[in-house]
Amino acid sequence: MSIQKKIEQSIHDLRPFLVECVHDVQGLLGPRDEQFCFPKIRSANRHGPYTDSSKHNLAVVLPESSLSKCDLTEARWHIAHESIHVLDPHSNPTNYLEEGLATWFQNTKVDSYTGPRWYPWAEAEKRVKSLMDTLPNGLRRFRDEQRRLRLRGDPYTKLGDIAAELLIRYCPETRATARLLIERFPMNPCARRVDT
Repeated sequence: MSIQKKIEQSIHDLRPFLVECVHDVQGLLGPRDEQFCFPKIRSANRHGPYTDSSKHNLAVVLPESSLSKCDLTEARWHIAHESIHVLDPHSNPTNYLEEGLATWFQNTKVDSYTGPRWYPWAEAEKRVKSLMDTLPNGLRRFRDEQRRLRLRGDPYTKLGDIAAELLIRYCPETRATARLLIERFPMNPCARRVDT
């Protein structure tokens, strides 16, 4: 089988897992922004993984290197991470809160992945991990309120753009760490491997 055929077959085989992940994160944090179509999976030969939200056409973009393997564990791990970003797609740099949720979810959903972990994603996960017993309930309330504002045509805030005061209002348990959670996540981080 050619590499291109393998990639196409992998994308087809991974579609149900993407649907499952999006369903799970909506159960955790509330419905995704339906201004965007349901995400597709695409491949990229150099970059990825990332979520492409151009022109309301949503895609989880995975590196060809993940899609061309016989074992798709790494691709599933990337899909689980990107499924958090599918909830409130945006083009701005996100914050440690959203990246921490994405990293926590991917490591929880695909616990069989044994590949490398990278800083600053490990740092982002560390910032949210201790709050995961209560944080999703508050973030769900926040996202529900923002959805109502958006549907009325009023200004609203996406998860990746939340201010500390708003985060504390919906998630009082973040009072001590809110500033760290809303800190901008580096767009082109100088990633370094961390031991797990």
